[in-house]
Amino acid sequence: GNWKAYLDKDPSRVIYTWFEDQKSSQYILDRTLGHFSDEELQHYKSQLRPVDEILKQFGGNHQKPAPLPNDYKIALVDDWIGTGRQLSAAYGQQIEDRWPYEELPRVEIQLITGSRELTSTGLTTNSYSTGTNLPVTAVYESRPTASGEPYVTGIHSSTDDRFEVPIGDMVRRLREAYGQDDAVMPPLTNIVRPYRRNGYQAHNIERLTAA
Repeated sequence: GNWKAYLDKDPSRVIYTWFEDQKSSQYILDRTLGHFSDEELQHYKSQLRPVDEILKQFGGNHQKPAPLPNDYKIALVDDWIGTGRQLSAAYGQQIEDRWPYEELPRVEIQLITGSRELTSTGLTTNSYSTGTNLPVTAVYESRPTASGEPYVTGIHSSTDDRFEVPIGDMVRRLREAYGQDDAVMPPLTNIVRPYRRNGYQAHNIERLTAA
């Protein structure tokens, strides 16, 4: 959703941002924060904060954490979700296992593209808690293919097992059948992950932390 409109509607609202390091969620969050000017980050600095600011209060020192805002959410933004297993595991390890409060954290997954099933039922976690799913929202709905699952790709990352692998197999067969050693993966089908390049910096996340 539109974070600025959400925060403007009620000055007491707070969004805590969460991402997985060297994952697409870090890249998408950084791109999202790029829509905030330095002045806007200063304006929203009490309403838009990294989730670590909550978690580090606990840090194993058994001190009672500060009260949470009445109206808050922990938002993870991403382009799409495959099986969701990695994200579910990250939620358990990075959020739930470190959560210093009795109530479960209010986490929302916000995607660019998601299936109707995912946005209807949410993401099932592997946690030990009550088993409630994490709510998922998406800007666009991906439609199922003949195999029953959508094929989703992006400018920076493609689905390994459902997109790149079948095309890679076709390239391999072309090489074997016709001796086309120069047959290569089409550029837009290769996995391109700028957030794993040496020297990559999430400048906008750094701007948020410093605000």
